[in-house]
Order: sequence, then structure tokens, then C-alpha cells
Amino acid sequence: MFEHQQGFLNVFNGPGTFDPDKLFESWGAPWEIEAKSIALKQFPCCGSTHPAIAMALQLRREDKVKAAEISRIEVRPHGRRLRHTNNPHPQTSLQAKFSVQYVVARALRYGVLRLKDFEGDAHFDPEITRLLDLTTASPHPDMADDAEDQWGAEVIVTLKDGTRLSRRVDNLVGRGGDNPMSSSELWDKFNDCAARSLPREQIAPLFERLETLEKVTEIAQVTRLLEVSELHKAPAKKVVFAPRGAHEAQETTWVP
Repeated sequence: MFEHQQGFLNVFNGPGTFDPDKLFESWGAPWEIEAKSIALKQFPCCGSTHPAIAMALQLRREDKVKAAEISRIEVRPHGRRLRHTNNPHPQTSLQAKFSVQYVVARALRYGVLRLKDFEGDAHFDPEITRLLDLTTASPHPDMADDAEDQWGAEVIVTLKDGTRLSRRVDNLVGRGGDNPMSSSELWDKFNDCAARSLPREQIAPLFERLETLEKVTEIAQVTRLLEVSELHKAPAKKVVFAPRGAHEAQETTWVP
């Protein structure tokens, strides 16, 4: 697929203009997957909104900010993070994923961001709509477009009593390297995702097994936990009752 007459190198470079041997110079020294720059995406929305989400969660957690006490929210991401996430009042689930205003409002109000927050009419939540009316977003004046760090954000909250609180991060590209997700944060994300496919009873054992993957002696120990158990595969049974009298309502129900 690389070196064939119509392969990648010929199509994109042209005959005689490439040296395949250079592909293998310093091969695996180091592997990129081992680099500190490899990070996990903590929240189920555009990565450019994550620095602002993290700062909003810090405010809620450390300063005990309550949504009912907020009079103004200022979101100041790095300019390159704002261009595609400036959706003040998202009208669709997809717009909500790319709305730094929406995700910050959610973080401040509920302290979490889940898959369900970007489905259906979640973006029309009255509590969130109220906070969006109090929210402004603008490029951070101290974060230049050509700066080395381009994944920063500051969130400033003004309370009804005039108190002004803020949190700022200059560079937060996902969660990894020197800022890995905690076991609790990993569990929150894993549980939210796994619940879409697995029964609740299987999720915690699978999470624990994956956290100790290096101790697995047989991969079947993992794959068994990935399968929906036979108990949960069994279809619900319909209970059929004997016919009732003419004046009695027909009774039918489903038993799990």
C-alpha cells in the first residue's frame, strides 16, 4: 500500500522523490504512544472546550460555587479554541458539543458532563438556559494566537453579592502526562460509556480487571467480562392470564 505503483508514496510524492528507508530511522525510539503528550479525552464534547470545563469544575469544587448565586459568567479561552466553540445558545445536540458556553454552564450547575448531556433536548434544560443568558465568551487577552501553549482558558464567575472568582490554566491538552485522570475520574468516564452496552453488574468488575491488565494471564479473563451475560440476554417473558369475565378488564403485563 505504500510502495506499489499506485501506492501512497507514488501518489502523494511521485516516483523518485521519496526514501522509504527514512521511515525506519529511530523506529520505536521512542514509541509515540509512550509520550507524555498522549492524553485521554475526559469529557464527551469538543476537546477545545475541555480547559474551560476543568476550570469551571475547579470553581464549583474548591469555592463551592452554586448556580443560584451566580450573576455573571465570563469564559476566556485561547483564541484558537474559541473560533469553533463560540455557540452562545446551542439549538442542537451537535452545537452543544461545540459550545464552550453550554459546557461551562453545565459544569457549574451539575458538576459533571455526561453523554446524556449531549442528547435529545438536554441543551434546552431551563437551568442551563438561565445560566447561558448570564454567560459571555471572548478570546483571552493574555493568550496570543502564536503562543507556544494554545490550550488555555480562564473562567470568571461573579456572584450576586459582588464576589468575583476565577480559575485559569495555560495549557491543558486532554488528561495525561503530568496531569493524568485520577482513578475516580476514569471510573466516571468508563461507567458512563460502558453503561450503553453492558448491564450495571458487569461494569465495575470489568473496570477493575482493565486497571490491572498487566496481571492478566489469559486474555479470555478480559473478553468474558466484555460479553453480556446469558442472564441479561434472556428475553422478557410475557405472562398470559386466563380469560376474565365480560365485565372485567383484560390483564396483561411483562415480567422482567
